[in-house]
Amino acid sequence: MTQVIAGVKIPDSTSAREAAELVHQYENEMLFNRSVVSVAALFHDLGLVNHFHTQTKLFEVDGAAAAREFLEGHGIR
Repeated sequence: MTQVIAGVKIPDSTSAREAAELVHQYENEMLFNRSVVSVAALFHDLGLVNHFHTQTKLFEVDGAAAAREFLEGHGIR
């Protein structure tokens, strides 16, 4: 069964389901929902590229800033 969280369709494969089941055993609902929104993974390393990289922050923070800007631009908070 395909799951949708915050408007994002979560991949539905055997490995994705097994990973989700394992993680869900340990994380609370809020943390789990954050973890399974796959779009976040797309932005994780974005701070490594020149367009998004800053000299003052870690690349993960730059990637998070890009994700926040993207989500806010799409009306998602």
